[in-house]
Amino acid sequence: MTSRRRNLTALAFVALLAAAALGQQGDGRNVRRLLVPGRTWAVELALPNFNVRQDALSADGRARKLRADIESEGCVVTVTIVPASTTRVSSKDLRDLAAERVRAETTVRRENFKTSEYKQTPTIEYLVRDFKGQPVNQKHLNAYVSRDNVWIDIHFSKFPFRDGDEKLFHAILDTLKFTGN
Repeated sequence: MTSRRRNLTALAFVALLAAAALGQQGDGRNVRRLLVPGRTWAVELALPNFNVRQDALSADGRARKLRADIESEGCVVTVTIVPASTTRVSSKDLRDLAAERVRAETTVRRENFKTSEYKQTPTIEYLVRDFKGQPVNQKHLNAYVSRDNVWIDIHFSKFPFRDGDEKLFHAILDTLKFTGN
């Protein structure tokens, strides 16, 4: 094998590793496949019209975070995937743990806080009307999934929020699926 061919082969291998480490972008619907560190399965969801700003593994390689937005509309989606800190926690338990943390945090005043489910996926939602004296009318919606000792938090925020904007969040959740084993 020539030196040039070895270099091309090595470059192709590095490109494949990079795609595996950072996740893969799917078809024209802006489907993102997020490989879960240490697992043979991946999280997949469509983020139509979103610009991915971050898709990175943690320094220890055990967690992953994706951040995407539609800047012109004030929409932000983050997907956080971390190893579970306790075993055998259901998605609903995970949501309830998160709700306790959100309620305990008092630096921001939250209105209309509620826990519920969207198509069997546990959720939290609340509204932040102002931040540091400035009106923001920012809606937050989180969905929680626990699988195979991995916790997944999908967070959507929209500012300024108008009635009906939550449909985009629900449309994203409707595309959520797991690929692989």
